[in-house]
Amino acid sequence: MKDKPVNIIAVFPQELTVAKKFLSQSGLESIQVRAGSPIQLGIRATPTVLFVNSTGIVVDVVQGAGHASATEIARKMETMN
Repeated sequence: MKDKPVNIIAVFPQELTVAKKFLSQSGLESIQVRAGSPIQLGIRATPTVLFVNSTGIVVDVVQGAGHASATEIARKMETMN
């Protein structure tokens, strides 16, 4: 993954100031953040990670949290082009 750039964008239903504060407190200041409705994005549960290719197509989705999800997300990030 070191040789492949990965852009991470977080979408929160809250106002941007609230979302940015949360990310900052979590040590994730470098993540781009947008405000948006999960329903309008087709997200039914949180957290949800969408893997989007360089052409803007969603190629995979991981829903839920926990160690298994974190491991799955890391594995999928390694295989992204």
